[in-house]
Amino acid sequence: MNESQENSLDAGGAVAIEPMPSGSKNLIRDFFGILFDPIKTFRNVLAAKYWVGIFVIVILIMAASEIIYHPVLVDLSVGNMMKSEQVQSNPEAAQKGEEFLRGPIYRVIAPISIAIIPIVLILLWAGLSFFLASVVFGGTAKFNGIWIVCVWSSAIMVLGQIIRTPLIIATKNIEAGINLGLVFSENLVGTKIHKAMSVIDLFGIWYFIAVGIGLATLYKFTAKKGIGIASIVWIVLTLIGIIIALVSKSA
Repeated sequence: MNESQENSLDAGGAVAIEPMPSGSKNLIRDFFGILFDPIKTFRNVLAAKYWVGIFVIVILIMAASEIIYHPVLVDLSVGNMMKSEQVQSNPEAAQKGEEFLRGPIYRVIAPISIAIIPIVLILLWAGLSFFLASVVFGGTAKFNGIWIVCVWSSAIMVLGQIIRTPLIIATKNIEAGINLGLVFSENLVGTKIHKAMSVIDLFGIWYFIAVGIGLATLYKFTAKKGIGIASIVWIVLTLIGIIIALVSKSA
């Protein structure tokens, strides 16, 4: 298949991305392919219909990173707990709470909880993307294809978490990352507005662009249309994250 056959023009002149007729499985190749050559890689993984390997990697990296920055999370959790009026009026409860947070049970629970977060996010992305692309925009594809796109796009989550973990340890801030929270001064770190702005990060934007390219490949949409659909999902999920940050207790 030559380049002119791979890309066709829609009525508006935008490039439509078509899936490859066949695919092969190579986890390492496709992991880096999502990062550096998503169009070709999505064609391949959708044709090969595989996703379990990258899904396991996402879960393991998220859990392993939490184990690494676990002491920071515990210190922050203890600090927030001690600021509670209920805990301050009950020293015994405060001691038990701190013992739990620093104990072996929480050391197991915390990484498992962190590993569940990307699963929930992938499900949300997949569900919203499927609704928009299939119901609103009238595309024809099965949910399994959307799932493959969203799971493989999570290779970007893995890279983001690898970069984010040392930043958390260095700054002792659980919201650390390549996000808008970086523009805040040290005395504002941990405030509601800082947490809200930390929701908007480089890897989240990169992720939604990757999902958009994957949707275009799966549905034979134009790249512009696929990214447009994904941007709607990103805006919805980002607004939810900002609202949660604003209603939560500041550090």
